[in-house]
Amino acid sequence: MHNRQKNTEAYPMYLRALDINPALSRANVQIGKMYKQAFAFPEAEAEVKKVTAADPNYGPAYRELAEIQMRWSDADPKNGPAKKAEALENMRKYLDLTDKSFDSRLRYAQFLVYAGDFATLEKEVATLNAPNPNDPKTFVVARMRGYSAIENKNFEQGIKYMNELFGRTQDASRIIGSDYLYLGRAQQNLGQDSLAFTNISKAVELDSTKVEELAAIGAKYYTAKNFAKAAQVYDKVVNANSKDPNIAMNYYYLGASHYFAYAYDVRDNKNPTKDALVKADTAFSKLIKLAPDYETAFLFRARINKNLDDAENTQKLAVPFYEKFIDLVTVAKPEKAAANKVQLVEAYNYLGAVSASTDKEKAKEYFNKTLAIDPQNSLATDNLKYLAGPATPAKKAPIKK
Repeated sequence: MHNRQKNTEAYPMYLRALDINPALSRANVQIGKMYKQAFAFPEAEAEVKKVTAADPNYGPAYRELAEIQMRWSDADPKNGPAKKAEALENMRKYLDLTDKSFDSRLRYAQFLVYAGDFATLEKEVATLNAPNPNDPKTFVVARMRGYSAIENKNFEQGIKYMNELFGRTQDASRIIGSDYLYLGRAQQNLGQDSLAFTNISKAVELDSTKVEELAAIGAKYYTAKNFAKAAQVYDKVVNANSKDPNIAMNYYYLGASHYFAYAYDVRDNKNPTKDALVKADTAFSKLIKLAPDYETAFLFRARINKNLDDAENTQKLAVPFYEKFIDLVTVAKPEKAAANKVQLVEAYNYLGAVSASTDKEKAKEYFNKTLAIDPQNSLATDNLKYLAGPATPAKKAPIKK
């Protein structure tokens, strides 16, 4: 409001200056600047273009035109790319018409960052040096050198520049999340996953909107079947930003990572505790709150709880989850049944086995449902024989790891 008030007072004075000398370029530029501050970008641009049309060699007008167009591009995404291109062109004209001072070149470099022209930026900042190495602006140059090198896939050089940035202890308070993010990206691309995880975690601590960069590291560990490490990463991911639009999928990977970490430890005879299973169950329960109809989450909870039960499944912990899974793929969304035949057999055989000692007819019903899908299923066939004969305990479905 204060700026707008001052602009209102100044406007008649600049018009008066134009009355005295219609060729007074500085007055037109100042009027354009006032329009810009009021977010009246078309009017601001038109005012300054009067100057460049009348005097193509008046350098300050091109700089102001560039500033107007860059701000306009930010306020108007539809015309953003075109206005960014015009802004860069006018900034270059400004440099050509002036002494190309450090400050002018620095501003041009900042325009290049905003425009995403990192190829030109890398060349520009290579020769951009402050008159005094202790000048705080040297920090900004070091940042742009690091960012542009990494954007252009010159990762080792980028790490060198970023280390120079972090080495400026006098500027420690100016470090932002993106600084850690770029360093972590470069390290990740060079296979330095542990260092990348550390730095991208710091980036997320400073700026939670960067959380998907951390999830990408989790995905890399998950794909490599390093499930314990993937779980560690996804745990940070889901706790970093509760408003992350991908949080449901990240809960899935957190739960699956814990589950498979446990299963692989069992496979390798490492005698793991069931802590990972409890964490996996918690992750999938949170996923279900976000996506109540996601059948795969119930399937995972069934398998997890089957493993949390004792060896004979006497507590029947997986029952409600298998029942919900069956309901989702055969009643709520019957079109999904065909794609879930193997999983339905798993569910029916489990429910049949745990029902055999208390309700033979119910058990037979489940095993017959298995045979309707898989007529050669030996577990269902054998159990139906047992259930039809003398009272003999049913065979248990194998535990899925």
